[in-house]
Amino acid sequence: MKMALFAGTTEGRHIAMVCDVYGINCTVFVATAQGCEGLECLSSIELREGRLDEQEIEQVLKNEGFEYVYDATHPYAREVTDNVRTACERIGCEYIRVVRESVPIDDDAVVTESFEEAVNILNSMEGNILVTTGSKNAADYTKLNDFQNRVYLRTLPDEQTVAALCEMGYDRSHIITGKGPFSEAENIDTIERTESRILVTKDSGRAGGLAEKLSAAKKCGCNVIVVRRPKEEGLSEKAAVAKLIRDSGENMDNSAESTELKKIEIKEEKPKEKIYIIGIGMGDISLISSKKAEIIRNSDLIIGASRMVDACKENGLISDKTKVFKHFNTDKIAEEAEKNEGKTVILMSGDTGFYSGAKKLAERLGERVEIMPGVSSLSYMSAKIGISWEDVYNVSLHGRSANIAFAVRTHKKTFVLTDGSVNDILKHLTEYGLGAVKVFIGCRLSYPDERIIETTPESYDGNDTDSLQSLFIINNNYENRMRYISDDEFIRNNTPMTKASVRNAVVSMFDVSENSIIYDIGAGTGSVSVMLSRLVPEGKVYAFEYKERACEVISANIKKFSADNVSIVRGKAPESIKNAIKNDIPYPSAVFIGGSEGKLAEIAGCFENSGIRVVISCATTETFGQALQLINDGVIKDSSIMQTAVSSAEPLGKYHIMRAETPVWLVKGTL
Repeated sequence: MKMALFAGTTEGRHIAMVCDVYGINCTVFVATAQGCEGLECLSSIELREGRLDEQEIEQVLKNEGFEYVYDATHPYAREVTDNVRTACERIGCEYIRVVRESVPIDDDAVVTESFEEAVNILNSMEGNILVTTGSKNAADYTKLNDFQNRVYLRTLPDEQTVAALCEMGYDRSHIITGKGPFSEAENIDTIERTESRILVTKDSGRAGGLAEKLSAAKKCGCNVIVVRRPKEEGLSEKAAVAKLIRDSGENMDNSAESTELKKIEIKEEKPKEKIYIIGIGMGDISLISSKKAEIIRNSDLIIGASRMVDACKENGLISDKTKVFKHFNTDKIAEEAEKNEGKTVILMSGDTGFYSGAKKLAERLGERVEIMPGVSSLSYMSAKIGISWEDVYNVSLHGRSANIAFAVRTHKKTFVLTDGSVNDILKHLTEYGLGAVKVFIGCRLSYPDERIIETTPESYDGNDTDSLQSLFIINNNYENRMRYISDDEFIRNNTPMTKASVRNAVVSMFDVSENSIIYDIGAGTGSVSVMLSRLVPEGKVYAFEYKERACEVISANIKKFSADNVSIVRGKAPESIKNAIKNDIPYPSAVFIGGSEGKLAEIAGCFENSGIRVVISCATTETFGQALQLINDGVIKDSSIMQTAVSSAEPLGKYHIMRAETPVWLVKGTL
């Protein structure tokens, strides 16, 4: 048996799969690359792509001696069907037309006989129009009044098609690309996004997703116009497959089971349903949109922490029949979502874009994911206290650490998500010189027992440990984090200090990100540590110092400048460095060596061949000589050297005299 199959449809793919299973000699003809999808992996068939006219069809059927021709082309591709049928009649080849299964159409839908008739009816209707009849008849809709603003056209994702539609006058934003059939939820989403009041579709049957379009339109209160399918006779897909197997010579009985593919189950590679990551806000389910509520109600699986799942249940969004998986671990949630082929909802607290696990989940779950944001505690609380939030600096202490004092010191407005440790946070701000800033404490936002307290860190005497608390902090005396700090602002107590001229030059040599780790070795007063901390507001500076008195000065300067991202490491280098790394202090992104006590080579050796940036301050010729030796030995690579020789004016009676500071060499390079 040698057969030709004209395909490009769901039915065509099914029949091709049967031929592959039974080893039937079959050549499949499709017009486009899209028609090839799902067929390339079938080893027993020959696949040909390209459009053929009537004469070409007749010639190929005659020359290659095909005995049977199965026509499973689209029901609206009338020209192709007529050409195939006519060619078969001329050469005496048996022709089998595969007719698509119908779907009942609601009585309230308007059924037309042609696209022209549909356009005439549309001109008498108001509102946006979602056209799902493809690009072939797109020109018909350009005759509509104000079509450029009213018509949204859904078509296959093909650049040439989109370009042609734009040439017709369609706005690119009104062209929706995608490969169907589309689920009910996807159709609802498109109708709502385009604010369409009318849906136009072909009578494309079950395989063309007509049922899902009709049900979506009904739920959205959208009018429907259906362009009637041309009347034709033929065999259903199941009957056509039964005939195909019978004609191939396979032994079959007459039972219904055998007739339907001889127990071979043909499965359409149907895409899995979407996974919705939905932000439900702070806790009050009444704040979520009706669209999100509808998606939750119609889902097969709901995943989320107990608090969120229970809240949705209490509000009637989750029925007892819906499968529920309560968990908060990202990996466990992702595993459960990936297993489920039906519509899945993952509930997230707050806003999905605001310190949420949604990002990590979306990266893992891929294209199936659609993220729907909720009301964030920031926007909600801002509205409650009547203060705008577009210039707010956001910090989360919920399961993570942050430099909260430095954030508050260098921003007018700071919003903090807490883990319930409000008392500790406000004590910390007071300890770091920020006891007078204004603080709004939002407790159990959106819940019936919601409270908002206005206070200051130094005056707060509460003892509330509820985890559902947020802080909105106002600091009207905030400062620029990279402002110039003069020498006399630092606490010294006779401890050696890197002067401002050198300090600022050192800081300018560090090309680091905001979350980098920097080591300051031989920190002295901590003046360089403080300045470096401002380069890395989300990172960390470790000040290495062995003199106890100097450590006390560093601690005092940390508090004075709210540099809570500076930590002191006590001990003499290089031993203190080795111990720090051994004890899990993060490895640095860059190193400043301000004091080495003659052990520059040993200190540099702790980071040799690490590729990190190093800056060395050399106040003595001996230290500079050691640095040059490290360059010559190849320990320091890509080096550059500069010397600062600064003089400052000092009053002398009614005159001024220039007083020179000690020249300092600055060596920059890579270890």
